[in-house]
Order: sequence, then C-alpha cells, then structure tokens
Amino acid sequence: MKIGIISDVHSNLEALNSALLELKDCDEIMCLGDVCHFGADTNACFDTLLNLKNFSMVKGNHDAYSNKLFLGNYEAKNELESYTEYMFNRTNSEYQAYIRNLPYVVSRNINGTRIAFTHFKWVTSNETAAVPDLPIKTQDLKNIFSEIEAEIVFFGHTHYSQDNKSHKNSDGGIIRYINFGPLGTPHVSPAMARCGALEINDKGDVRVEMKAITYDKSLAVSKISKLDHPFIPFILGKFFGN
Repeated sequence: MKIGIISDVHSNLEALNSALLELKDCDEIMCLGDVCHFGADTNACFDTLLNLKNFSMVKGNHDAYSNKLFLGNYEAKNELESYTEYMFNRTNSEYQAYIRNLPYVVSRNINGTRIAFTHFKWVTSNETAAVPDLPIKTQDLKNIFSEIEAEIVFFGHTHYSQDNKSHKNSDGGIIRYINFGPLGTPHVSPAMARCGALEINDKGDVRVEMKAITYDKSLAVSKISKLDHPFIPFILGKFFGN
C-alpha cells in the first residue's frame, strides 16, 4: 500500500499537477487540508483532486473558513475575511458542500500500523491552535496531538517540513510526527512543491519519503496577480516570495 500525501495546496494548480505527476505510482492520494485560498485555481484544483481514482481529504483551517460562509455564520470584518468571502464567491457550490462534510482527522490501521492524517490541532470546529516556534519540538507535538491514537501522525498547516520520531508512547513504542511542508505556497525561489509518500508492505514495514519538486511558479503568480482584491499583494509577498 502506497499513499501519496499532500497538504496546503492553496489553490496552486501548477504545484498540484507537478506533485501528482511525481506521485503517479501511489495507490491513493491523501490531502491534509487547505485546498482553498491564496492561489487562483480553487475550482480547478478540486476538479483535479476529485477526479482521482482514490482520493481522501481532511479539513484544513482555510477550508473551514469557506465552510463558515457556506453555513451562513460568517461576517467579513477584516481584509483576510473579506478576501475569504471574495474567494468563496469564486468557488463552485458543489465544492463548498464537499468541504462542509470533511472530517478533521482520518485514522487508518494499515497492516498493523496505526496512522492518523490531520491538518493540525483543532481548538474549535472553526480555528486551529497557535503554532509554537518552528520546528515544533517533540514535546509540543505530543501535546498538540495528545487526543490522537496513532504510531504515525501526518499533519500540515505550519508550512514547515519536519520529521520527529524520538517520542515514546505509553506502550514503549515510537510515535512519529511528520509534516512534508506546503505543496502550493513556495515562499521562496526556486519554487518547490513539497509532498511525500507513505509505503507499508504486507509485513508492516514502513517507508516514508519526503519529496520537493521544482516547478515554474510564474503562471500561478500571474493568475493570482489578476485577482481583484487588496489582500493579493500580501499573499504574493508572504507566500510566493514576490
């Protein structure tokens, strides 16, 4: 069983296509949330993902922001919220319905190994906990994911790649916390679409591979630049290194 794992797509179709090509030999693609926002291609990203043969996803905080709008309990108060509303109005209604029904955690037992897939620690159904200094220390990871029973926890949200594997759980085993980093927000140049793969064979042997695929971000940046909202310069500066 081989699962390709992506997170924080942030509507970057060019990065997504590059990653899916790299992960084409996987049996399944799992997304750890945040398909929405920042990029210009939310609908095209969902088109691509939901047409995959075997695709699963958990809800990220930016997906939840759109979900709040869908449920009718959202009121734009600042520039980020105004931008979220702007992007909501550009997103197909069937994808908003799909977001609404997403879980926050998916747990699997694959050939005897307990795996959890999540975006980050959820304080409420609408927002995540504050992120400690990066890289997150193992003890902090233990606290953040204390309610999750697993031997390997895959998470996203922080836009930072790390692999902590020294923490022992109550039965003396190792708990491994893995973040492959953001797929769709390169932050710096050259642009890298970060993702990874989990492979577990019939004997229960585990292999994890981190991947960073170089791609040309110029088309994604060009499309974002054409969006008509005052939050766009901030997005380009913070998340795309422009």
